[in-house]
Amino acid sequence: IPEEDIPMRSVTVAIDGSMLVAANNKGNCYVWEMSNNRDFTDLEPLTTFSAHKKYITRCLLNTTVKIWSTANNEFELDKELKGHQRWV
Repeated sequence: IPEEDIPMRSVTVAIDGSMLVAANNKGNCYVWEMSNNRDFTDLEPLTTFSAHKKYITRCLLNTTVKIWSTANNEFELDKELKGHQRWV
């Protein structure tokens, strides 16, 4: 776990098992490439990024992006982006 004192909020694995993505309560997302010939006791993220402060992030590996607004505490769907050829 990259930030041991921050709880993870969401974890997902690609359907083919090639990637693992996790997001924590601080809004940081981590992406790992899974491979049969890696030492899984010492994984380093392939990439990391921070989520926007006014949006909640749930990580899923699919071809649709949903952005939820939390500005008014209603958690309303703000945007939905479909039709990507690869996971987003």
